[in-house]
Amino acid sequence: SAARALQSGSLGGVYLVWLVTVAAPMPWRRGEYFTGGLDIVVIAKAALSLVALLMALVVHLLGRRRDRPGFPVLYLLAFLVVTMIGGWATGGGLATSIIAIRVAILAGIVLLLAGVTHGTDLLRTLLFALATVTGLAVLTGLTAFDGRLQGGIPPLHPNAIAATAALLILWTMSRIIAATDSDAHLVLLAIAGAVLVATGSRTGLVATLISLAVLTFYLRRLRLSTALGGLAFLTVTVFVLTTTPLASSLIERGQSVRELATLGNRTIAWQSALQPKANRWLDLFGGGLSLKQIQVPGQWWNYQILDSSWISAIVQAGWIGFTIAAVWFLHSMQSAVRGQHSTADRGLMVAILTFSGSRGVLESGLFDGSIAFLVYFTVSVVGCGDFLPPVGHGVPPTTSTRPRPAAGRPLRNGSSASGSR
Repeated sequence: SAARALQSGSLGGVYLVWLVTVAAPMPWRRGEYFTGGLDIVVIAKAALSLVALLMALVVHLLGRRRDRPGFPVLYLLAFLVVTMIGGWATGGGLATSIIAIRVAILAGIVLLLAGVTHGTDLLRTLLFALATVTGLAVLTGLTAFDGRLQGGIPPLHPNAIAATAALLILWTMSRIIAATDSDAHLVLLAIAGAVLVATGSRTGLVATLISLAVLTFYLRRLRLSTALGGLAFLTVTVFVLTTTPLASSLIERGQSVRELATLGNRTIAWQSALQPKANRWLDLFGGGLSLKQIQVPGQWWNYQILDSSWISAIVQAGWIGFTIAAVWFLHSMQSAVRGQHSTADRGLMVAILTFSGSRGVLESGLFDGSIAFLVYFTVSVVGCGDFLPPVGHGVPPTTSTRPRPAAGRPLRNGSSASGSR
């Protein structure tokens, strides 16, 4: 019965794999970063990742195989090799290797599921699994609301909740621009928007607005009721923003002018990260994936978290790794734009890539063993275009050798080839 539940003929099995998969990289403790030590939480998360990988393997073996694009794998392997070289050269090789294995396991799960699941179904089930786990975190964290919505079980940071809400907004809007939405989609859009605002995540909000602007280029038609509802929503939003302190409180969030000007002191860490390193090796290969903080001279604090995926790529993988990551991102974007999916699905993938890239400017995790990486890698794989038909299950219709009857020639059922079927 367990094997039948994981069969790829039903998306329920894929959804179940995603549920276990997303539970592993999500934080189980607040404010702690992995630096190489082992404890019960680290071991449990590793075991859960292996369980998810085994489940994905079962789905793959029971399913009908599809070809998968290879370029995301090549970019990922090249990036991980560079970070491991930098990690072992700077004394952080063990911690970097463990994180690289985590990343490889997540990538392996994506590739196994992509080998037996249609691309858009794979992405949709991932978003629903994220929504399930994040929804549990939101519901269990409402009692501890202190101005910013955060998770209870699991203890998600407000920014992580905002990211899932943003992805749901983008998915819902992709249905709206294709006029395939329903009233349930509008309800989901309203809930996800409220959650995004409640988290107080300025980065998530700005990245979402940028991504929505990109998504509008794929607009083809709208349901009349949706268009009218959208106009009413915009009217209410403008009224609220102009008559209440909501906008100013979200922008300021209790920070001083100096903190706002330095993007929450992020630019201070960025300046230190971009300074020439002690040796050329660090400039080229970085210090490994375990390097999460950087020394900031001239401040009353000594170290600061690297709150930027792109700056982190420079520090962790050097300029070689950063170049690989940047080319990979641009290649993924090009493939999504020119893919063979429907207009709405291509718009969704381009919007998610835009969200991931712009959010990565001010938040970390895009090239780490995180949910941000899981989503990015999945879109990078799916966005290459529609996968080929299952291997070994008949000849595709486009390559059929059966002669096509001439126009007007009678068929066996008495109709003609030029008639309707």
